[in-house]
Amino acid sequence: MKKLIYYSFLVFTVGMLGVVVFEHNVARASWSSFGDALECAAEIEKCYTKGNECIEKVKKTATKCKDRREKQMKTSYKYQEKANKVLESCAKKNTKYQQYLVKYRSKCESQKTKKLESCERYKEDQEKYNRCIQKANDRYGKCLEKTRQKEQKYQEKYDKCKNKAVEKKAYYLNKAEKYKDKAEEKYKKCSALIVKRQIKNIQKCKRDIDRCVVKIRKKCGGENTPL
Repeated sequence: MKKLIYYSFLVFTVGMLGVVVFEHNVARASWSSFGDALECAAEIEKCYTKGNECIEKVKKTATKCKDRREKQMKTSYKYQEKANKVLESCAKKNTKYQQYLVKYRSKCESQKTKKLESCERYKEDQEKYNRCIQKANDRYGKCLEKTRQKEQKYQEKYDKCKNKAVEKKAYYLNKAEKYKDKAEEKYKKCSALIVKRQIKNIQKCKRDIDRCVVKIRKKCGGENTPL
């Protein structure tokens, strides 16, 4: 009887130990699977992060066309600037001409005043005085005539400069327009090409994400691997 009780107790003890060991192994396996799942999810997250970086990089290529257009437009701006400056150059020259004429007229007036003052010494002799006054007026008239000739000469120079400037301005504006049209045409072609490339490259980025995810899922043990 004692032996029976002893054997029964032994079987019960061994059985309980088996249950404890089994439960411990199951728990350890569960914790191990949970850790692997987290690691797999982290790896899959990396796939998406890398893929999104790839997509953002592709999107940034759109600015290339704008940068190129701006670079090509600089030549157009340069010709526009030249067109604006040609008439300014003539205006500056004309300002100088007008300053010269004021100086010449002032010189004529100054000479006349001095000559008339010198005639005062002949006041006692009316004939000499009249001749002196006449001479002063003649000299003043000649001086004014020379000034008028210079004025005419300057006017001709200014008109010539202005006519040339108008031609040059038209030439420069035409050049500016050509470079602008060329830049716009290249921009349109570039944009169309970039859009095609972007679509193609974004699709490639997405395929890379899918391949990466499939690879990680296979490695982690199937399609049901948590994200």
